[in-house]
This record gives sequence, C-alpha cells and structure tokens, in this order.
Amino acid sequence: MNDKTVSLEEARRQQRTEQSQDQVRMPQGRVTQNVEARARTDGMFYASSLQGTKPKPRQWIVHGLIPDKAVTLFSGNGGIGKSTVMFQLAAAVASGRKWLGRDVMLRRAAYLSAEDDRDELHRRLDVINVRHDAQHGDYEDQLILWDKTGSATPFLFRDNEGWQESPFFCLLANAVVDLGIGLLVIDSMYNFFGGNELSRTDATAFMDCLQKLALEAECSIVVLWHPSASGLESGTGTSGSTAFRNRARQMLYMTGLKDEEAEEDPDGRLLRVVKSNYGPSGYDIRLRYEDGYVVAEEERQGGLLDQISEDAKTTFRREAFLHCLDVALHQGRPPSDAKNSPRYAPKMFSGMPEGRGVSRRNFEKTMEELFSDQQIIVGSLSGPDRHPIKAIIRREK
Repeated sequence: MNDKTVSLEEARRQQRTEQSQDQVRMPQGRVTQNVEARARTDGMFYASSLQGTKPKPRQWIVHGLIPDKAVTLFSGNGGIGKSTVMFQLAAAVASGRKWLGRDVMLRRAAYLSAEDDRDELHRRLDVINVRHDAQHGDYEDQLILWDKTGSATPFLFRDNEGWQESPFFCLLANAVVDLGIGLLVIDSMYNFFGGNELSRTDATAFMDCLQKLALEAECSIVVLWHPSASGLESGTGTSGSTAFRNRARQMLYMTGLKDEEAEEDPDGRLLRVVKSNYGPSGYDIRLRYEDGYVVAEEERQGGLLDQISEDAKTTFRREAFLHCLDVALHQGRPPSDAKNSPRYAPKMFSGMPEGRGVSRRNFEKTMEELFSDQQIIVGSLSGPDRHPIKAIIRREK
C-alpha cells in the first residue's frame, strides 16, 4: 500500500476533526443568529421587543358577538332562522346598518351558501330591503353572494402527507384576500368539511385552516353548523369533536323558547353566547322571527322597528298574501278561510316559498284586513269532481 494512501475510515475521521475545529473558530452567536432569523419568519419574537409599545385595540365586527380576524361558530337547529340572521349580518356589514340593534363594522361582506340558491338569496334580500327601505343597488360591490348549492366541495383533502387545502379553498382564500372581504359567512360547515366529525385531528385541521385565513386576510369568518342531539339537550349547540368549539374564538347558539314560553310565543328565539375568548359569555339575547326577518327585543322597544314604516310592512304582507293566493289557485289548491280546513290559507301560505317568510299569525291578520277592504271574498269554484267548493278568491273590480 502506498504511504500516501489514506483509508476511508481515516479520511472520515479527519473530516470530522476539521469540522469540529471550524465550529470552534466560528464567530460566537452565528448559529444562534441563523436560528433566530428562521424563527422570526415563523412568528417568534422576544417579549422585550414590546417595550414602549401599546397593543392594538381588539376589533369587533359586532362588539361582544362577532370578533374580527377570528372564527365564530354559529349553531342552530334546522329551520330556527340562523341562515336568516346571518344573511342579515352580511347585509348589515356591507351597508353599515345596525344588526339586531347593534352597530357593526362597515366592511365588504361575502355570503357563501350551499344551503340556499340564488333565487332564495334574492328573496331573503328582498325582505331585508323592505325592512330598511333599501334597494339592491345600494350595496354596490360591498355585498358578494356565492351560490354553491349542489356543487360544494370540501376545503381540505387528505393525502399521504396529511390534510391539504383543496383547489376550491385556495380559490376562496384568494378571493377573500384579493377582494378585501372583511366578513365571510359560510353556510354551512358540513357542506365544506369533508372529514370525520368525531375526529379531533380532522376538526382541528378544518378550524385551523379557517383561522389561518382569518389572520392572513384580516377577515372575520362565521361558520354555520347544526347541533347534535346531545348539543340540543345540553343547550350548548355543539356537535362532533370538542375541537370545533375549542379552536373557535367565539360560539353563538340560536334556539327557540321552551315549554310554556314556546306555546305563548312560537316566534320567539334566543341567541346564546356559549363561548367568548374576548368577553363575557353565558348570556342570552331575546329575538323574534317575524315575516322572514329576525329582530332583537330591544329593537322592538324603541329602536329599529320604530323607524320602519308600518305601511311598508303592511304592504309587504298583503302583496305576499295575494301572490300566494294567485299561485295556489293556479296550482288547483283553492285556499279556505276555515281554520279547521287543510286548505286554511294562512297556514298554507306561510309554508309556501311565495310567502316570503311571513308567519301564519301575520297572514291571519292580513287576511282579515283584505276581507275588510273587500280585496278578497269567499267565492265558489269548481272542484276536482266538478262540484262547487268555497274558496278565497280576489274580488272582481
């Protein structure tokens, strides 16, 4: 063997020695500085850097209820009116009007719907506009509606490396950032979740991707979801893994009244603050669902409702009643004024899309007004068997 030949083992030993000597000669703090530089890009900072500065005040889209740059869960059983009240929030934020009697932060708002299609969103906005004497054009480009009924896709998908953002979520996130959306309402969670509701890992991944978007886009995100049977029984409105509630900064729960109260006031609602990381929780706000619109009791006692024209509300209800009447007659379902009839007009109309959310109670009042004004009468029509039947019809002029 040549004297200059060095074995592989000796060469590696020599290399390790040289590297060790280089580390000793390395200026003190160089390795630390590299670590700090990398860590700062990941959010690390020294508490001492806050010396002499004041924290930014916490921002709220609606003070005490909807925090800014955070995810809020809004729970409620099907048909309770949660989509209605959240659509009202989006419209209020986009226009600067009050929501449930409370001031809002004026922002561009977007309503992502997998529950109600374009036509239903149109009908809901019509109801809101009647209440506020507004027109669709008043919102300009501040209110964005996104109809995903029948085509909703999950925000995340799982591959060998874990949960990844889906192409649709990337499109949504880019839209939120590029359009400067300050409030995003997602209706509802289960149309965009795609994971196992009982899995803590799946729930955490979903909530974290939304919270990341809220921070990066400086946007408030409200996610609608449905409570489980135990969530309904406990009054918390929760469902699935506790990670959903734990990762949310705020949680609201909308429910109906109970027992005797519900019998006396079937249109009454409660908005419960179940969780708030930034304020008090465990209290209720009394609401009422009327004519496809949700109002707070304090509004009824001297706020927004006092400013809404009674004539406008009466006109809205009458137009809805007469439209339902025309549709029902065209469908061959002649309505009756008899309460014990399966064709009782107020009950029938309150369940029709053309009823525009007007309650049975208000349709009963409207029906009596229309009879009194002789706009409608009880006439005779030919039934399916050609025998005459009594039904409500328009009075011929």
